Amino acid sequence: MHIRSPRDHCVPTTICSWIPAGALLLLAACTTPPPEPLAPRDLAREVAIRADTPREVLLAALALHDAPPLGLALPADLDPKRDADRDVFWHAHAVAFAPVVRASRRAWRAVQIDEGAAGNPDRPGLMYRMEDGGEPDRQNDVRATVDLLGLLGLGPKAAERELAAEVTGLAHGKLEEAVWSAAFAVDRARVRLAAARQFHASLEQHLISARAGLRRIRMLQERGRLGEGLVSRAQAVLASLETDLSFLARDVARAREALAHAAGVPAHATAIETLHDDLIDREITLPLHVPKATELLVSVPTLRSRQLAYAVAEARLRAAAAEWWPRLQIGPHFKIRPDELLSGGVVSLDLPWPATVEANIDAAVERRTQAREAVVDALAAAVASVETRRDELRYALEHRTHHARRLDVESARAWRAARARLEVLEGADVVDTWIDALQLRAKGALAPTGAARHVLLTDLAYREIAGKLPGLDAGPAAPGRGAGAGGSP
Repeated sequence: MHIRSPRDHCVPTTICSWIPAGALLLLAACTTPPPEPLAPRDLAREVAIRADTPREVLLAALALHDAPPLGLALPADLDPKRDADRDVFWHAHAVAFAPVVRASRRAWRAVQIDEGAAGNPDRPGLMYRMEDGGEPDRQNDVRATVDLLGLLGLGPKAAERELAAEVTGLAHGKLEEAVWSAAFAVDRARVRLAAARQFHASLEQHLISARAGLRRIRMLQERGRLGEGLVSRAQAVLASLETDLSFLARDVARAREALAHAAGVPAHATAIETLHDDLIDREITLPLHVPKATELLVSVPTLRSRQLAYAVAEARLRAAAAEWWPRLQIGPHFKIRPDELLSGGVVSLDLPWPATVEANIDAAVERRTQAREAVVDALAAAVASVETRRDELRYALEHRTHHARRLDVESARAWRAARARLEVLEGADVVDTWIDALQLRAKGALAPTGAARHVLLTDLAYREIAGKLPGLDAGPAAPGRGAGAGGSP
């Protein structure tokens, strides 16, 4: 603590004046949280335990929320081998461990704490002054002041509390938005991994029969029935498909990594390894009702967050207008002399500068208008997007039902015929037909999986923009999948 001489020169106070300052310093030292250095071994252990997350760890992570979001209700136990295809399993992990949710959750809890400190009075003031530094006992002044309007909760402090409450509401809206986004992200990652595995399995099965046909072609070459160019062409086409198979294996690894990131678990987690490939075999129907603008404002977390941001801008405007209130500090004043003690009072009035307050209000009005326009723009985009996503879903359903299925059935029929001819006939035209059918069947074998993946991803995109709940549990398996092909052989 320091005193200020008539020449505004700071000099140390007497020992008695140091007592309050020392107590405050001791209090600050005692209430400072201890440091928590990062320990690599502990960090690695936190990551490793997520591979087969115990229910207790999952519940502890979810307990950081006041209530389970999205209607999440955990079963008595969660078995990664049994529940790897259940929405509740993956959504629980996304809510507990997805980085975007963890960051939003901490931000929300921090502003909740900030709200508790908002609107409190300004710091009380204490001033100790000596009239003459050469003779400290000659005369001393002690003054203490408090924020009167702050104690009464009037003016700027009331506006500060209102603003803090709106900021907390916005942070909660951002948390809800993060949970919503994380749940859909983990659903999309599940679809992509299941599809990548089916792509790889379908092409691998097709190549088994293709390799058998290539052996027949080489045998015909050895007999002198075929020219070298035609055989080389057949080998090149098969090598190209083998390359595609290796790329599909890479896609499986990347899809596994993407799901690990979305769920916040290691890529070697049991649930990822045991995820069923038939996850994407869901029957999706075209929604009959498209939400209206008023419905979207209520159901879509992103739009709710924009409305909460507008409420914050409104509260900031009220806080700017509250600056018209003066700052009023009052308190006792003691003048200490060698032979007497005089007491009195101190009143400090801090008046606003009109031009500054008016400028701040005008700027806050512009920011409120900006926030309102952001809500309108986001709503307009959502209305357009929900219509577009529904149209895309209709096209995807039509493609899956008609085009992809027809390609699968007809390419399988052509492939069976080409293989049968190659088994009993000889000649360049037979091999030409076999090569064409080989390439056509490679596309046909992947078509059902590609169409099913597109349908599911489009349905998820529609539901996310329309404010419908995430999840893949609802809906039976798609009928007739692969029935026309009967497998690649």
